[in-house]
Amino acid sequence: MEEAKEWDRCHGILEKDNNNNATIIPKNLFTDNDPATTIKGNGFKNAIVATKTIELATQPGCKYKSYWTIRAMKERAVHHPHQTPAMKEAIFIFDVWLKKRSDEKKDKIMELEKEYIVERQQRDLLIKSFANNHARRYCKSLSQFLKLEKEDKADALKTIRNAGEIFYKTKDSDVSFNFLATSFVYMFGAPGIHNYGSHICEEANKVNLPAYRCLCRYKGKHVVKVINNAKEKLKLGKRFPLTNFNLIYDGEKQSGIILSGSGCDNNSVKQRSIKSYFSRMIGKNKKRKKSTAYKQQKEV
Repeated sequence: MEEAKEWDRCHGILEKDNNNNATIIPKNLFTDNDPATTIKGNGFKNAIVATKTIELATQPGCKYKSYWTIRAMKERAVHHPHQTPAMKEAIFIFDVWLKKRSDEKKDKIMELEKEYIVERQQRDLLIKSFANNHARRYCKSLSQFLKLEKEDKADALKTIRNAGEIFYKTKDSDVSFNFLATSFVYMFGAPGIHNYGSHICEEANKVNLPAYRCLCRYKGKHVVKVINNAKEKLKLGKRFPLTNFNLIYDGEKQSGIILSGSGCDNNSVKQRSIKSYFSRMIGKNKKRKKSTAYKQQKEV
């Protein structure tokens, strides 16, 4: 199968064992080279996580790289220094999918390739976006890339932890906070469905495009809905006060606003819906235009 050979070539695999596993740890196996195109939540901890990974990796927008993602998770489990019985179950789940993939006929693969064209075009737009400035391709060395990745992680965690704490204490959904685009994509990944919830480009959503589409290249408004245990899924720590929340990200301003959320005691601290937020923004823009037009008439 061509994609298997290409994966092996790109990861420096020359030999495999009797179970078709690489005899050495593949190159670049543990790096996330393009944060702005990543789907969050892929893993190999156990069979449940493996099944969820396949679901995430085969959603629209990810089909062009499904093999690459699932193969990477399988190889990570195979080469894990402290492999557990649960990881072996995950490996079995991945192997079943990979075997089915390898058995697909050539005409079926060609048919899939046609579907991949739009997905790859979307990927290329996100790769070139300013939110992807800390990608491996733009770094002079691996050490520089890892340094920037570490900084983005620290900044993203600090930003969301502080914002969540302020929101929970003040119950104020009008508090805007600075949020660098590179930190935003480190935390929430690309537009699409994730294990924490969803990340949607508002401009693409307005014209009913699929969840993975982005028309603004991270320069417009993005809506993030964290619906699954924020502490665990986003690794925000035990002290983070919100179990779920909705966030609006403004790429042009590189800022965010937590609109609503629920605390660990299940007490809702909801302030505004996403719909009411955008309605309010439209109202403000109309008032601004009317005010500008009035001033111009007055000057005349």
